[in-house]
Amino acid sequence: MRTRRLATRWACLALWVGAVLVAGGPALGAEPEGMVLKWPDRRPIGQLFVSQQANVTKDNPDGYLSKDVNTRKPEGKAAFRKRLLESADKWIRVMKDTGGQGMIVWDLEGFQQASMVYVGDPRVLPEYAPAMSEVADEFFRRFLDAGLRTGLTIRPNKIFLIPPEGVAKWGKWGYLLYEQGTDDVVKELSERIAYAKKRWGCTLFYMDTNGYDEVVDGKKKHVRLPTAMMKKLNELHPEVLIIPEHPNPGYHAYTGQYREVRGGWTGTPAAEREKYPGAFSVVQVAGMSQGDLETRWDPVAESVMHGDVLFFFGWWPSSLNDSVRYIYRQAEYMKHKAPAAGDPEALVKLLKDNSPAVRFGAARALGEANAGPATAALIRTVRGDQDWVVRKAAVVGLGKQRAAAAVAPLVEVVKSDRGSLRFFALLSLANIGQPAVALLNELAASEDPGFRFAAAYALGRLEHGDAARPLLALANDKAYDVRQQAIEGLGRRKAPQAVDPLLKLLETEEGWPMLIAIINALGEIGDPKAAGPVRKFLTFESKPNWAQQRVRSAAHRALAKIEKR
Repeated sequence: MRTRRLATRWACLALWVGAVLVAGGPALGAEPEGMVLKWPDRRPIGQLFVSQQANVTKDNPDGYLSKDVNTRKPEGKAAFRKRLLESADKWIRVMKDTGGQGMIVWDLEGFQQASMVYVGDPRVLPEYAPAMSEVADEFFRRFLDAGLRTGLTIRPNKIFLIPPEGVAKWGKWGYLLYEQGTDDVVKELSERIAYAKKRWGCTLFYMDTNGYDEVVDGKKKHVRLPTAMMKKLNELHPEVLIIPEHPNPGYHAYTGQYREVRGGWTGTPAAEREKYPGAFSVVQVAGMSQGDLETRWDPVAESVMHGDVLFFFGWWPSSLNDSVRYIYRQAEYMKHKAPAAGDPEALVKLLKDNSPAVRFGAARALGEANAGPATAALIRTVRGDQDWVVRKAAVVGLGKQRAAAAVAPLVEVVKSDRGSLRFFALLSLANIGQPAVALLNELAASEDPGFRFAAAYALGRLEHGDAARPLLALANDKAYDVRQQAIEGLGRRKAPQAVDPLLKLLETEEGWPMLIAIINALGEIGDPKAAGPVRKFLTFESKPNWAQQRVRSAAHRALAKIEKR
C-alpha cells in the first residue's frame, strides 16, 4: 500500500512532555470465536489521494492537487476550494460508474511538515492544514449527498505540538512514543474515528501501518495492534468498517483485512472464511501493471463471489476500473449453476440464451470441450456477443482449446481492444503456441508501440514455439514499457541466449524499474556469468531510498537463484 514511513520515530521528543502515556488496558485474550463485524455492503471502495509530497511548494505547503495550487492568499484559497469541489463532482461520477459504495481519502492533512511524512489524525486538520479544513465539510458532504459513504485514513501514532523552543530543530509537530500498555492507543484511534464520524459522516477507515512504537523498560519497541484492540474499536464503533494494512490472527472477526493482488493475494484465504463465516478482505487491484490482473482474474472474481471487496482508484476512469465492474459482474454470473460440459451441442445452443449468466457458463464449459463445432461457436461468441464477460469467457475458452483456427479472431481482439479483453486474447494466443507465432511477430514489427507491447506480453508467455529471437529485438525497443515487458518475458522463458544482451543492458539502463526487470531476468535464467555483474547492485545507491532498497533486494534474490543453480 502507498504508506509512508518516518526515518525517525521521534523518541527523543517525549522529553518535551515528560512522562508519556500511562500503561494499562485490555489483555490480548483468547482467539475470537466466529464473525463479529457486520458489513453487508460488499461493493468496491474507491481511493482518493488529495495531496502528494511532490506537489509541495512555497504557496502550496500541503501539496494539494497540483503544484500550481496556492493556499497562501485569499484568492488562491478560493480557487483551491472551487477546484477541489469540482474534482469531488468528477470523482463522484467515477465512483458511481464503477459501482462503488464509497470512498476513502488518503493524506487529507497534507504535507505541511516534511518530517511528518504521514499524519493520519483528522483532529489536527484545522491547525495543520487550515485551507483544507475550511472546505473539507463541503467536500465530504458532496459524496454523502450523492449516496456514497465517506472515509479517510488513520494511523495509530501520537501527534503533538512541539513547544516553541524546539520548533527550529524539530519542526512544529512530532510523533510521541507510547509507554507500555494499550488503553491510550485504543483511545487515540477511537477519538480519530469519532471526530471523522461526527464532522464528515465517515464510516470507512483504512488503518495505515497498524502498529505503534512504545517504551518497554526504557527501550523502544514496535508493536502491531493486538486483536483485542480491534475488538475494542469494533465495540466502540460497530457502524464503521476498519481496514488494517497488516494482518494479525483474529483480525477478520472485527475488520475487513487489507490485501494486495500484486502482493500475491487474490482474496481471503479459505481457512479464514471457515474460521470466520462472513469474513472478507478489501483487495487492492489499483495500480497494477498492464496485464497483471488478468493472470489472476478468476481467483479474484471467485473471492468477490464469496464477499470480498475490491479497492480501486477513484479519481479517474481507468481501464482497471472497468475491470472492477467486469469482475463483479462475473462474480454474479458464477453464482448461477454452471451447465454440464458433457454435451457440446447443448452448450452451443445455450450460447443463444437470453441470460448472459447462462451464456457465460456455456462459454466456460465449451472451453473444456474438443475443438471443432465448439471452436466455431466460441469464435462467433467472441465476435458477436454483446456482454463483455461472456466474450471474455469465449476468448479464454479458445486458448484452452489451442485451435489454430482461433488465432486470427484472437488477433482481431488484440487489435481492437485496449483493455483487459486484449490481455485475455494475448494469454490465449500464448497458450495456442506455435500457430500464433507468425501473427505475434507481425505485431512485434508494428509501428504501434501498443501492438509491440502486446507482442512482448504474449511471446514472453508462449507455451510452445520460438519466442526468444523477437523478444531479444523488443528488449532494445525505443518504448520503455515494451523493453521492460520483453526483458521480463526473456526471464520468464529462461532463455540462455539472452544473458549477454541482458548484461549489456544492465550497463546502460538507468531507471530502477528496468534495472530490477533485468536483474530478475538474469536470476531466472541462472547463468553463473551473471553473478559478478549482479553482485555490484547489492550496494546500489540512488534516491529515493525505497527505490535503492528494491534494486538491492532484487540483486539478493537473483544471486540466490544463480548460486542455487
